[in-house]
Amino acid sequence: MSYYGNRGNGGGSSRSGGYGSSSSKPEPVVYTDGACTNNGYSNARGGIGIYWGPDHPNNVSAPLNDSRATNNRAEYTAVNEAIKQARNDGYGSVTIRTDSELLVKSANEYSKNWQRNDWKTASGSDVKNQDLIKEFHGLKQSINVRLEHVNGHRGEHGNEMADRLAKEAAKKYY
Repeated sequence: MSYYGNRGNGGGSSRSGGYGSSSSKPEPVVYTDGACTNNGYSNARGGIGIYWGPDHPNNVSAPLNDSRATNNRAEYTAVNEAIKQARNDGYGSVTIRTDSELLVKSANEYSKNWQRNDWKTASGSDVKNQDLIKEFHGLKQSINVRLEHVNGHRGEHGNEMADRLAKEAAKKYY
């Protein structure tokens, strides 16, 4: 299921595995971001931003088509959609840079324990956004994914562009 329809122009690292994927294409570096207005409220509106480069056809600024819109769901959705784009474009690997430290840690560290604990946190509650985390793990079976955390709002061009695309999308009504 795709969470977007409109395309726009506009720290630490971890590598996780794809199996059976190979490509002679150079590994792209893609920036992603998620935004949400009224985060935590029933009228929340989310948006995703995916930035491949100036005027790249894969750049995305799209509303989050999710009845449970939050900033974290937007962040996860943007990453998953960028992975799908890279895979569908024939890349064997992709580096994704995001300013969501929670996303990087949950996708690559915390989720190992969550899987062992039947998707429960250490306190016994259900893991939030597990559907999107599981989707991430499924996607990385077909493409090598390197998630890198970047500090947000520090002038890194790609991150600033993804942020702008996500914020613009969160303001769109669908």
